[in-house]
Amino acid sequence: YMGTLLLLPRPLVLVMDVAASSVSASAVFALEDETRRIAALVLGGAHTIESLAPRTRVAVLVHGLLSTKEAWLNEKIAPFLAPFVCIAIDLQGNGGSSGEWRLGDYGRDIDDIAFVVEKLRARGLDVGLLFGHSRGGNNVFMYAAAHTELSDPLHVPNVIAFSPRFDMSGLVRRYLSDAQVAEALANGSVAFVPPWGGEPQTAYASDIASIRAMDNTANASRIAGSSTRFLLVHGDADEIIPLADSQTLARLMPTAVFFTAPRTGHMYKEKHARKAFAAAAEFVQGIAGASPPAP
Repeated sequence: YMGTLLLLPRPLVLVMDVAASSVSASAVFALEDETRRIAALVLGGAHTIESLAPRTRVAVLVHGLLSTKEAWLNEKIAPFLAPFVCIAIDLQGNGGSSGEWRLGDYGRDIDDIAFVVEKLRARGLDVGLLFGHSRGGNNVFMYAAAHTELSDPLHVPNVIAFSPRFDMSGLVRRYLSDAQVAEALANGSVAFVPPWGGEPQTAYASDIASIRAMDNTANASRIAGSSTRFLLVHGDADEIIPLADSQTLARLMPTAVFFTAPRTGHMYKEKHARKAFAAAAEFVQGIAGASPPAP
């Protein structure tokens, strides 16, 4: 797969990508210490965290901005990542996890993922795959850039990012007007309402500064020079994050697999999105030697 293209025929309010189906209470658990509590969910209905035997192959799924572990896409993608058992998490400030939600604290998100990887491996589980969508896609991308070495105990060898950003200034433009940015920088923070409505959130001046300081060119270069297997997927009809963002990342990471999902938007709910799921399944088959499910 490396270097080839796949050619395939809060506590916050929950937003529109939350799955409609109910979640079994027995599948929900928490990973915690004195600094944080990360809520998690074993997807698929067949397992609880206690039922997973040592050396079970596990994928950690990371949600997008202002979302949760119950995101619709997490439930949809999980069967296509078999034989990995999927564990979806709430990053801090989201869903059932502790902490305050932040627009720009990607460093804390990455630290949350490291915390989860470490805790799951301490249970004897084989964490071999990360999946993220939108902001979650950037989180797993940045995590991979931070943990490139095979000798790193937090290294995860396989990563799938759906619809990540390259140009992080687009994140600020989507959620904040120029006047709101100016107010945040002058006063330390500003209230804003997400584009789809819902409860007001707070953006801090430090959020804007940290977003502006992100260097995704350097992140991509670190991944390109590593052994990490990476799949980029992006819909060509994405109305939120331009396809050009993933195209740029793909050029910077020539060892990555890049798949453009035809006639597919940001939430992957169109019937054509099945090709994106099939691309993920084929990527996983290549690393796990398993037959992918039919799209």
